[in-house]
Amino acid sequence: MRGPDDATEIVMNAAETVIDARRPSARYWRDLWAYRELLRILAWRDLAVRYRQAAFGLLWAVGRPLLTALVFTVVFGVIAGLPSGGPPYALVVLSGLLVWQLFAGGVQDAAQSLVSNAALVTKVYFPRMLAPAAAVVVALVDAASSLILLLVLATAYGWWPQPACLLLLLPALTLASILTLGAGLWLAALNVRYRDVRLVLPFALQIGLYLSPVAFTSAVVPERLQWLLLLNPLGGAIDLTRAAVLGLPAPSPLGLVLSTVWALAVFVSGALYFRATERSFADTI
Repeated sequence: MRGPDDATEIVMNAAETVIDARRPSARYWRDLWAYRELLRILAWRDLAVRYRQAAFGLLWAVGRPLLTALVFTVVFGVIAGLPSGGPPYALVVLSGLLVWQLFAGGVQDAAQSLVSNAALVTKVYFPRMLAPAAAVVVALVDAASSLILLLVLATAYGWWPQPACLLLLLPALTLASILTLGAGLWLAALNVRYRDVRLVLPFALQIGLYLSPVAFTSAVVPERLQWLLLLNPLGGAIDLTRAAVLGLPAPSPLGLVLSTVWALAVFVSGALYFRATERSFADTI
């Protein structure tokens, strides 16, 4: 017969959890769901840190895209004379910035997420993917403030979108978020080993801003160069956003399919690379 000591040992063994860096992927994805509350905590903490004791607070989240749109409108709309395709040029730029700042802000914060949480990464187990994912959630909150600004200005211009068209915002922001998270996973993992990433990334994003259809519409690009827009994974999300809010033409089926393929490819490859290197983060960081 088993005595009290044996029963105690069985209970202790049943409650024992073994943390293994080589745990199967299926267990890892279950852990992501089990630790979902941590995602909310990390995102809320990052939001609080960003705006706590800030002189302008949330006003800066609205003022930054507004000032950028003003500069782009003067340079590209007034001086360069690029056509807007119907809507006021400021709205065209703001709708492009909505998607671009979601991507750029999410990627920058995700790239630094593991390094900035080094104390947590080296001492406590949790699915490390939650750190860059929390950065993308914060970028989505910022994008929501930009969306409110865009809708307010569209109303002020008398360019109120059709409710049915607004439904396109969901796939547009979903597409941009998947791409952002995928790129963020790649860069977060690379930044643990190569700290040059934080130096190169702002420059790469600055170039990407001018190569993306943010300050111009896809229609102004000559037909012989339209294929270049298909290489931009953000092109479909930007065109979908403009179709939703401004009633501009939606992206072509080919453009939308390619943007989706780009986003999924970046996300899947980023997740696989992140998982392959995750076990060494605590030792390298």
